[in-house]
Amino acid sequence: MLSLAHLRALPKIELHCHLEGAMRSETLWEFYSRYGGSRFKTFNEFKAACTVEKGTAPGFIPFLDKFNTLRFCFGNEANVERVAAEAVEDAAADGVTYLELRFSPVSFARRLVQGDGAYAQVSVEQAEVAAEAVVSGARSAAVKRGIRVEFIATCARHFGFETNKPALDLLDRPIGAAFCGLDLAGDESHCAEIFMHAFRDWKLAGKKITIHAGEDPNGPGAANVIEACERLNADRIGHGVRAIEDAGVIAELARSGVTLEMCPTSNLQTRAVANVEHHPIKKLLDARVNVTINTDDPRVCGTTLSEEYALAAERMGLSFDDLKRCALNAARAAFLSEDERNSLCTQIEPAWNCATLIPTIEAKS
Repeated sequence: MLSLAHLRALPKIELHCHLEGAMRSETLWEFYSRYGGSRFKTFNEFKAACTVEKGTAPGFIPFLDKFNTLRFCFGNEANVERVAAEAVEDAAADGVTYLELRFSPVSFARRLVQGDGAYAQVSVEQAEVAAEAVVSGARSAAVKRGIRVEFIATCARHFGFETNKPALDLLDRPIGAAFCGLDLAGDESHCAEIFMHAFRDWKLAGKKITIHAGEDPNGPGAANVIEACERLNADRIGHGVRAIEDAGVIAELARSGVTLEMCPTSNLQTRAVANVEHHPIKKLLDARVNVTINTDDPRVCGTTLSEEYALAAERMGLSFDDLKRCALNAARAAFLSEDERNSLCTQIEPAWNCATLIPTIEAKS
């Protein structure tokens, strides 16, 4: 298998990356200290609260709780631009050439409100300001680093419809044109049905849909995956790990071509899978399901996309051809026009074909 250095050098596509989980801890600590955070006294305490310790698996709800640490005031739009730019810079440094960055406009609007609370209500105007800052910062960094970035608006199902409505209403605002898709994330024990009409409106407007489903180890599992496909018209599924539990769901995914956005390290940390050897990524690939490899929350999870590819190869049984297939699956599933997706494939495939000529290097760089 290729070394980590060679994997970093290969062009890669990231379809499932939450900005909330991709922000640098050092930058967040700077904001926390500057704008009156008092719960944590040291950077190490703060970092431990908002990241998963290497090699641990806290479970799904404790994993989501990591993001509660980030519910503090970021100060101003320039700081939101900064965290978005840094996330793009980090992806580019890891060899990502096309990035779909997803984020909650509501969450970032809250972070621009002094005295922010976990359930603070924001207006569509505030959500638009926050979204504009994310888009501006990310695009500026993408131009400098020579990569492409697109945006997906995320709703957290456990916050309910009304809290998420300002993000959904961005479809009809000027910033709506910046979003290529819409995402539903969060605690799967909360019903998705209340979001169906809004997601239909986004789909009718030409936006693509990705739904977190089959991720929660305690949730409905494969049933949520099929619900996302059939009732929410998902083009892609975030994670979809528990689809492996139902042969009918696997067959439907293979038939329909709906793509799974798998995130190996995150799936271990949330306990979506019991251990690395039981991750279903190889079985799903062999069943002709369109699987991709992603980071989910690179800073929270303590990983990079190259490291996710390495983990899949070293511990989950993927061959080099499997890795290349995942990379091309990502190109074909990007929320772009057909011509643009084909262009991505022509960028990705030759580089990966040439990589087969590189001698195998066992040790990680």
